[in-house]
Amino acid sequence: MSLFTAVAMSVAAASPLAAEPTPAAATEAEFTPLDEIERVRQEGCGIDQFEDFLGWYVSSTTSGGWLEQVIWTNYMVKVGKLADPEGAANWVDRQDYVGQFRITSADYRFSREKAVTGTGIDFRRVTLKRLGEKQYRVDWHGGLGFAGVDRADQDKQDGAYIFEFKKDCWYLTEDLR
Repeated sequence: MSLFTAVAMSVAAASPLAAEPTPAAATEAEFTPLDEIERVRQEGCGIDQFEDFLGWYVSSTTSGGWLEQVIWTNYMVKVGKLADPEGAANWVDRQDYVGQFRITSADYRFSREKAVTGTGIDFRRVTLKRLGEKQYRVDWHGGLGFAGVDRADQDKQDGAYIFEFKKDCWYLTEDLR
């Protein structure tokens, strides 16, 4: 018998102390943005669930959810003219596009429900139009701040976004201004 085999046998014989499981520390699962992203992939990414997806996208963006915006923004966003969507356009990398989405959760919520009157608060009017089986156009009314920041870079013009269903979910592909 070799020295190595003898040592291995003696360690195995002495292992009942080492084999006892160490009590696991009681920890709560920490909720992360990736958990929410996974939930959206499962519940709000269906081809017929665009309105649910857009509500989530808008609210996560308003609350500073740039990770979510990057994930569901096309690799390159076509930025063109609202008056001529098929005309000349610039292509912007999604990393550089982050923070330019102009619809806030309040805009979307109040435009989809009946208008609140007498509040003295202006909300952007948002309308949705399905362009085909895998494409939506989201038109918005200008003149207000964006991304939940008061008096920040107010849009003087109306605009629109084009979302397309690709792979597994909806993605922002165009910004028309």
